[in-house]
Amino acid sequence: MSLAIFVLAGAAGTTLLAHASRDLVRRSEVLVDMHGWWDNDTAYPDLCMQWVDDRFVFGTGRNAPARGLFLFDTTNQQKTSLDNLEHVVNGEADGGCLDWSVSPDVKHVAWSTIGGNVHSATLDGGDHRWWHALIPGRGDSTRNIYWLDDNRSILAECCYRDKEDSSTYPCILDTRSNSTARPQIIAQKKALSYVQDDPITTRDDEECEVTCGPPNAHANAAVKKIKAPGGLSICEVEASPDNSHLAWLLDGSRTWPFASVIHSFVSIYPNTPRYFRSLWISRLDGSNPQEIGRVEVSDTSSSGNGPATLLWAPSGKRVSYMYDNVLYGVSVKDKL
Repeated sequence: MSLAIFVLAGAAGTTLLAHASRDLVRRSEVLVDMHGWWDNDTAYPDLCMQWVDDRFVFGTGRNAPARGLFLFDTTNQQKTSLDNLEHVVNGEADGGCLDWSVSPDVKHVAWSTIGGNVHSATLDGGDHRWWHALIPGRGDSTRNIYWLDDNRSILAECCYRDKEDSSTYPCILDTRSNSTARPQIIAQKKALSYVQDDPITTRDDEECEVTCGPPNAHANAAVKKIKAPGGLSICEVEASPDNSHLAWLLDGSRTWPFASVIHSFVSIYPNTPRYFRSLWISRLDGSNPQEIGRVEVSDTSSSGNGPATLLWAPSGKRVSYMYDNVLYGVSVKDKL
């Protein structure tokens, strides 16, 4: 019996080493350590972040009201607290923020609000301007916004709902114009020449619907239902900047191999499921799924319990995620 226990323990040890080699944190690089940034250091309250480029990340700890605005240089590990900008953002009475965008030259920030307005200001809160992006009778909110490469224009996605239907229309705002200037409504096709449309249309716990085809060529595209890799449950899924790949954060559980056998000999050995959250990369159509790594968690029912806030870097060669108040980055260029 002692020999059997030795063999089984050895097999279990081999399994543990195999899973250690898939540890996501060990495979990742610390980009931003946010411990001590928030009043409650155990969790980030409502973190909203975006990569400006592969070096700078912009974020806020909360959107309504805005709290803890920052710009972080991941190369020099330097944080710039945007306190004056935060004061400007919270001084407006047109509702909480819905979306943010930093200009390509990293000099201005734009934000959209529940009230249908789009604002812009410099990083230090100066040169504050705003525009009502909605056309009278043709919209009730402004959602996604994007700075264009000219560092002057903002592309805004406006939502319109009536009793029977809902739709969106894009418009261009000239940040050098005054607040009374009307936005320029443009065709959807022209908008897609500036910003690629998100190919992920809907998702649930088990699958997502993805528009597969040439970039922005919806006439030749097909909508496919993509199952989560490994039969796991979807926590987050994001398309790469060029819409060629998907990054997945997936939840799952497993019982260690031989655990039940070892438990029958050694009653104190645990024989309960172990929960984990794992990072995967696949092609846009779900083919060639590859697991990057995983983190063991105590429970998958809480979104704050494991890696979250999944983002692609603009180059498409790295993905980032938040875990335990740290922003990690992991290279995926060998998986593409």
